[in-house]
Amino acid sequence: MTSTSIETSNLPSSQSSDLILTQPTDSEKEQIWRLNAPEWKGPLDLPAYLRRERTLASTPLAKTSLTFWILTSSGSKPGDRPLLAACESVKNKALIAYDTSSGRTVQEVVTHRIGSVFCPPAVRKRGYASRMLNELGKILEHWQLNTDEIDEICKFSVLFSDIGKIFYAKHGWHPFPSSHMSIQVMGDSAYAKESPETKPLTSQFLHELCASDAKLVREHLAVKPAKKIDVAIVPDGAIMDWHHSREELLGQELFGRKPEIKGAIIGEVPGRRAWCIWTRVWLSTGSQKHMEKSQKNTLYILRLVVEDGIEFGEAPGAATTAQSKLLFEEQTSKVLALLLAAEAEASKWHMHDVQIWNPTQVVQSAGQRILRSSSSGSSTARVQFVEREEESITSLMWYPTASDASPKSTTWCDIEWVANEKYCWC
Repeated sequence: MTSTSIETSNLPSSQSSDLILTQPTDSEKEQIWRLNAPEWKGPLDLPAYLRRERTLASTPLAKTSLTFWILTSSGSKPGDRPLLAACESVKNKALIAYDTSSGRTVQEVVTHRIGSVFCPPAVRKRGYASRMLNELGKILEHWQLNTDEIDEICKFSVLFSDIGKIFYAKHGWHPFPSSHMSIQVMGDSAYAKESPETKPLTSQFLHELCASDAKLVREHLAVKPAKKIDVAIVPDGAIMDWHHSREELLGQELFGRKPEIKGAIIGEVPGRRAWCIWTRVWLSTGSQKHMEKSQKNTLYILRLVVEDGIEFGEAPGAATTAQSKLLFEEQTSKVLALLLAAEAEASKWHMHDVQIWNPTQVVQSAGQRILRSSSSGSSTARVQFVEREEESITSLMWYPTASDASPKSTTWCDIEWVANEKYCWC
């Protein structure tokens, strides 16, 4: 079926017992893509958008971990049943850390990242999206768990709201810190020649770096002072590959070439390196000339890592040693160099800005250096710190009843999301 029309007469109530949450057929997936294309295809035409969705659905991550969901009627056959709401979920490894009577525990668990939540315009405001989410939240706690060889448990699921903080919170996904630092692409920093030398990263190096990163996150959680239960989505290579498959298809469609540089790195000795992995996003529509100059085109830093960082990027306190403060300055210089490398790459692809989510104090310090070095004649600040209120609101649902050793009385208020960066988005 390729029609984008939905028969709206005689639709069931959103409370009807006839409704089910299930997986669509391939033809129904295509129908969903056609339905959401007017809102999500951006600068692509429809055939290119469909190619992109098929490509993303065939990535290694998607083949092993992606589930498509539709809310529909149980009384109709595939191909004839109404598509009332749709979304996707991706199973990923995650870590949680908490204190027990025997000490600090770091536990590997499962999480699900939810994306592409969509309700066709013709059937909106009927409660179908709410019904789908209510069903999905309960299902995901036990979805795709491997209990044969290992005792997998799911402790939380996440999504990224583009409609503010209220709607999804009503359904159990509560808003978490959703800020970013934006660097307008200008290339006029006085620090460019003074910063440590960076080298470009290509895809062949990313999986090894992500494995090192995952180990670093685990080590950090094991020693992090206990204030809340800490959670982190493991930054693995398959997630980065998914983001890069998306940008490569867009680059090929829009410019006739695929972006090859995926990030930048400083240093070669493990334990002393710093790197960032990025992706490019084009959202503007119209001619290529208009698109290249649009403020909607952004290079996002998916993940930034400093291997010998202080408290994962936190500034040293007043009581810390001069050596710690010197190390903080060294980390700031490294991060600054990585940000400038990202800006240079963004300029090559006609991006408006570079963004990094939930910047640490080290990242903020580097941003302040760029701001101080920028030309004073600009009417707007080159570096801006933004608290998002409507778009890409990172949201989390906690599952407190799983059979593990974590505190059973935990609610979302007791959770701290570590490494809450753009790579988590889907």
